[in-house]
Amino acid sequence: MPRPIGLIHWKEVAEGWVGYAERTGSTFVIDPLSRFALDAIQAAPQGLTPTEIAAQLADVSDATVEPDLPERIALAVGILVSAQLIEISTVEPLPPQ
Repeated sequence: MPRPIGLIHWKEVAEGWVGYAERTGSTFVIDPLSRFALDAIQAAPQGLTPTEIAAQLADVSDATVEPDLPERIALAVGILVSAQLIEISTVEPLPPQ
C-alpha cells in the first residue's frame, strides 16, 4: 500500500498544484487527481489502495465516477512513487476488467 514520505508545501496553479517536497528538495506540478490521491494517502498512516482512494473520491465528488478510476489512480500512484513522494509497501492488484 502507498504511504507518504515527508512534508509537502502546496500552491494551486492553473495546471493543478505546485508542490515542494522537503525530504527531496524537489519542486513538481501534479494534476488534481494525483493531488487527491496524495492527500488521501497522507491522511491514512496505514496506507490506501487505489480502489480505496477511488471510493473516497466517489464519496466526495458530485461528478460521475468512471469505471477506470482505480486504474488511473494506480498510474498516478506510480508517478508519485517515481517522484519519491510516497513509498509502496505492498501493491493491491487491480480487479479484472
